[in-house]
Amino acid sequence: MVFSYKNINTPKKEELINSCKNLVKKIAWHYHGRVKNIVEVEDLIQIGMLGLVTAAQNFVEKPGVAFVSYAKIRIKGEIVDFLRKNSNLCRTTISNKQKYEKSLEELRKELNREPTESEVIDKLKINLKDLHSWKEAFAANKLEDIDAVYDEFSIWFHSKEDTPEENMTDIELREELIKSLQKLDKTEALVIQLYYVEELNVYEIAKILDLTNGRISQIKSNAIRKLRKEINNIF
Repeated sequence: MVFSYKNINTPKKEELINSCKNLVKKIAWHYHGRVKNIVEVEDLIQIGMLGLVTAAQNFVEKPGVAFVSYAKIRIKGEIVDFLRKNSNLCRTTISNKQKYEKSLEELRKELNREPTESEVIDKLKINLKDLHSWKEAFAANKLEDIDAVYDEFSIWFHSKEDTPEENMTDIELREELIKSLQKLDKTEALVIQLYYVEELNVYEIAKILDLTNGRISQIKSNAIRKLRKEINNIF
């Protein structure tokens, strides 16, 4: 895949692009952690660069509007769109997903809790490496739509300047979110911080906390469930 700065003909646009090259790499590595057996990170970086160039070409300077905020959305959107268009589910993956979900449901009923990865692979009669490969194949087809690249929680950590009215609403939401986060246990709060603020993927967080990928996914899901319940009470 070859990238070129087509139609980038002003020093200002080149400056905007150069200022966000590291952001492209960070976002590309974040998504690569979810689909690393399906696409090379270099390809994601190139796709992200296309999103960055598009952002630089279309960006119009306005008071209180940061280019990096706009670029981040376009970079993520370009990568997500690429992955969704190039990751059609084959019959084997569909079959594996059905087996996986059925096993999860049966184990939840038997154990009255979320099963561990060890319990899942025992149930499926596969090894841990196979399970991770399955999950990566599933993840390639569960990426967000372009219009929903920022999900319901990460948008609250998004840094940008707004109108006074928007700032007031944002401050109130942040205060409520902080209160909700304080109700999580230490590990849950840390996982949410690393995933949504530091933008690390599950694999990276697992290495940092010395836990399995499955355990991190469970912690994240439980934390989101708690946060959603708390946040729903705000409105």
